[in-house]
Amino acid sequence: MSARPADRAPKPNGKTILIAYVPVVHTGYLEWFARFPEVTELWLLGRELIPEYRALLKDLRAIEPTAMVSLLHSLQRFSNIQVATPADLTQLAASGYHVIAPDEDISRQVILQYFSPDQVTFDTVFLRWEAVRTTVAHELEPDVEVSEAEFDRQMMQAARDAAQHSSDWWRQVGAALVIGEELKLVVRNRHLPQDLQHYSDGDPRALFQSGEQIEFTSSIHAEAELIAQVAKQGLKIEGASVYCTTFPCPVCAKLLARAGIAKLYYSDGYSLLDGENVLKNAGVQVVKVVSTPK
Repeated sequence: MSARPADRAPKPNGKTILIAYVPVVHTGYLEWFARFPEVTELWLLGRELIPEYRALLKDLRAIEPTAMVSLLHSLQRFSNIQVATPADLTQLAASGYHVIAPDEDISRQVILQYFSPDQVTFDTVFLRWEAVRTTVAHELEPDVEVSEAEFDRQMMQAARDAAQHSSDWWRQVGAALVIGEELKLVVRNRHLPQDLQHYSDGDPRALFQSGEQIEFTSSIHAEAELIAQVAKQGLKIEGASVYCTTFPCPVCAKLLARAGIAKLYYSDGYSLLDGENVLKNAGVQVVKVVSTPK
């Protein structure tokens, strides 16, 4: 969730303003405001500008923009804070103002309707979950990299062997459960209600890009299958290690974290949404198993 500084090059006409959707006041917004001490004017996107955003209508935290103006004035950070209307943005754009805005989908879709691209600097900062950031893949930061532990490579190979038996030609994932030093369970992703379901009726995953709408599938992920089999067989997973050929999706990461595993070994993949963060906050050690050294 790191942020890069905005482009600080000279702006047209020398007048710069901040424009943002600010539903709540939290540290992220305060830090973002502080990054531009020279900008003293803030315009909040009003409800009139964003009626089509369903996600915003469902945000129960959101404070009315007019009330937010009063709250932000109490910070004594800006000399001018106003709620923007379509007419306001049209006038500001015509007056040659330069805009700094958060680089997220709402800002881009609204602001670029009024300002030309050369009038806007989109500053990459994480303020809340939004459409693009929700589906982007994040590079993992494992706690440990394993390159020589023979046992770990053997367990990962067991998971890989199971993955090869998956009937899903597009996505084959295996998972292995190790309790102590004993391999207790090896599973793979499979389709339901029968393993060839995606061939008889088609695969709904084909309608979406990788990482998008991951819940729309006829398959059960290997990690979820492992949890189900643990419950079915009465095994104790708390404190155990799980080896996955691919890093778990956010849903499976939550299942494994709540199950109480101690270590999550993975070979490939990336983290979506909050998967890595959930595991690490649950005290799960994340370990990457790399290929056998040459």
